[in-house]
Amino acid sequence: MWINKLYAAFTFTPQFNSRIEGMYIRDTTSHGDSIGTLRKTSGVATGFEDNDTIGWEIDWFNTLKIYNNLTFQFGAGYLFAGSAMDFSNPFDNTNKSTKDPCAITTNLTYSF
Repeated sequence: MWINKLYAAFTFTPQFNSRIEGMYIRDTTSHGDSIGTLRKTSGVATGFEDNDTIGWEIDWFNTLKIYNNLTFQFGAGYLFAGSAMDFSNPFDNTNKSTKDPCAITTNLTYSF
C-alpha cells in the first residue's frame, strides 16, 4: 500500500495543540487486493478483483498538556472505504461493500 498525506498542525496555547490529516490510501497488490477478497463472479472462484483504491481517510488529533510530565491525547478518524476494501461473503457467495470504518481514541501518558 501507499499513502498520500496532507496535514496541518495548530498550536492554540502552550498546553494545547491540534492536528488534522487527510490521506488517500491505495493498494499496490497485483492481481488481487491486500485487504479485500472480492470475487470476479459471485460464488465462482475464478480469481480475485484487482481494485486499487482503499479509500480516503480524515483524522483529527489533539494533545492537552496537563502537567510537564502528563499529557492527554484524543482524536478521531474516518475512512471513506474504496473498492479495494470490498469482500466476498463465504456464507451466501455474494460480494459485499465494506461499511466506512471510524475510530475514536484517547491516551493519557505520564512520563518520568
